[in-house]
Amino acid sequence: MHENHIDVMLDMVFNHCSTSHPWFQKALAGDQ
Repeated sequence: MHENHIDVMLDMVFNHCSTSHPWFQKALAGDQ
C-alpha cells in the first residue's frame, strides 16, 4: 500500500448504546 501511496482511514464510533439502555430511556422520557 505504501509503495502505491494509498492511505487507509477507518472511522468507527464506539460510544453507541442500545435503545433499551437506561440513559436512552431517561432521555426519551425527558429526564435530564
